[in-house]
Formats: sequence, structure tokens, C-alpha cells
Amino acid sequence: MSKSCKQFLFILISFTFIVFYQCNAPRNNPLDPKNPDSRYVFLSGDIKTLSLPSEPISGVTVLWRPESKTVETDGNGHFSFTGLLPQPGRLLVSKDGYLPDSVFVEKFDANHAAEQFYLNAKPVLDSLAVYSIVLNRYPALITSRIVLKCKITDRDNDIDSVYIQNNYLNIKKYLLFNVNERLYEKTWNLYDLNIRSADEVVGHDFDLFVKDRFGHTIFVGRDNVRRVIHQEVKFKSPSSYQSVSATPRLEWYRFDPGFPFQFDVQVYTDEISPEKIWEKRNIFADSTAVTVDISLPDNDYFWVIWCVDEFHNRSRSKPATFTVRSGTLSHAGTASIK
Repeated sequence: MSKSCKQFLFILISFTFIVFYQCNAPRNNPLDPKNPDSRYVFLSGDIKTLSLPSEPISGVTVLWRPESKTVETDGNGHFSFTGLLPQPGRLLVSKDGYLPDSVFVEKFDANHAAEQFYLNAKPVLDSLAVYSIVLNRYPALITSRIVLKCKITDRDNDIDSVYIQNNYLNIKKYLLFNVNERLYEKTWNLYDLNIRSADEVVGHDFDLFVKDRFGHTIFVGRDNVRRVIHQEVKFKSPSSYQSVSATPRLEWYRFDPGFPFQFDVQVYTDEISPEKIWEKRNIFADSTAVTVDISLPDNDYFWVIWCVDEFHNRSRSKPATFTVRSGTLSHAGTASIK
């Protein structure tokens, strides 16, 4: 056999050996998790939303203990660990906007373990307002209340209850769900809060918590009362059941409490159970009158003026009464707001 033929045969045999070795090398590689003789194992899984239809969640941090190895889920919500020691451990998953979760992995079957997670989305606080209400009554009675209203969005729709906690007042109070307005709310008088003056709550945080049906308690936000409005708006006319037209002009004295505010004016039927007939909101602070822009039926009414500040705190005037009778001349002036 010529020298060139021997060299060609050697090269061919060597190439065949290399190809065969490479095809089987991964199974002999001690780091290959599919090698039945490997001393290492691998761990994989998928993470999806708890809300239906379940969707994969990318960017979830997955931690494997005790080795403290970390990976993130891909665009399909998939994660995997390779080259792990075959020992029990815990998988911990976390991502902003979701409750953390974990599972204990006790053993690996055929050098592999797979886990599935369905993450519970955290409730989102859309709005929160805690404010004071001061009601001026006759003859010189003043009552105060504290009101809390909040809107919460929960993608998993698993809210069990919502409550506030105020460490300064040492209270924990549950809120009610207003079906019509789709919000949580509660009104407390001073006795409910075990205080003598509404001023005692000013500046002290009300912490808001959500409890879900799985027993989790989640802090979602806080707010506090910034002000109690003790100043009272004084009505001018009409009053004392004065006869007016069906579109009366309601007047009050100029008011300057020393902080930004707007007026709200309301008209109610003068009955045992009053019914609100008309309201005008967000009236400029320099106004002293407003004209009712609907035709009121013949009846007895009362009206009130609210001072409302930028934090929703409000103070209500004493009520003033008037009477609408067919044929009554209207008050002087036609501007709806002055």
C-alpha cells in the first residue's frame, strides 16, 4: 500500500472515531444531566399567572437554595437549572407586582425535577383619600366625621376584605364595599375612633391592607387627614322659607379660610328623609352666588354650601330653607356663578 493511501486511511479512521466520540460524548460527560451516570441533576419549570386564562410570566427571578443559584424565566415563562448537586432544596420565585412563592423539592427522578407556579398578582391601589367632614347644625352644634374611600384593582379577583390600621389611634377597622361606586369606604364618628376632636387624627397615617382568600395580607398604601376645616360658610339668601322662583339664585357671604378650596352647593327636599334634588360642584372660591339651572317643582327645600379643600376635607354650612310656589318671581340677577 502506498504511503499516500496509508495516510488517507489513517485520516478516515481518525475522522470516524472523532465523529463517533462526539455523538456519544454528552452521555459520557459528567455535567450532562441526561447522562444516567452523572452525579449532577437539572431542575426546570414554568411560571404563569393565577388569573385565567393563565399566561406565561417572563422576567421572574427564580432562586435555588441551598446553592443560591439564580435564573430568570424567558418569554415563555420557562426556567431551568443545570449542574445541580442531587440534594433537597427550595425554589423561591419573585417578581414585582406578584406575591412571592416557593416550593420544597425533596428528590429528583431520573436526575430531573419539574415544577409549575401560578403567581398571584398583588392588588393595585388606584386611589385613596382620608378626609374630615365638619357639619354645622342649629343652634350651634358641630359634628365631625372621618371618611376613607379607596379603589382597588385585583386581577385575580380574590379580595376577601380590606381594612385600615392606625397605630397612633391603636385601631383596626374594616371597610365596606360600595357596589354602586365600585370602591371600599367607611365613615367614622369621633366615638368610633375613641377621640374627642377630629384634630387628633391630623397627620397620623391610616395604613391600608388587603386580605385575599388564600390568607395573604398585603399592604397597599397609606394616607392621612391633612386638615379639619372649622371655618363655616354663612348663607345669605334665600332662607326662612322665603318664596322663590323655580330656578332660585342662592347667595352667601364672601368666604376666605386661608387655603385653596372650592364650593359645592346642594339643594334637598325639606322632609324627614331629605332627597338631594340638585348639586353644583367645583364652584370658584371667589364666588358668592349660584343659580339653580333646573326647574324645581313646587315644594319646600333647604340648601347648604360646602367648603372643600384640595385634600377632600370639607365643612358644611347650616341649612337654609326656601319655598317654591308657581308664579313666584325670580330673584334679581341671572348669572349662574359669580
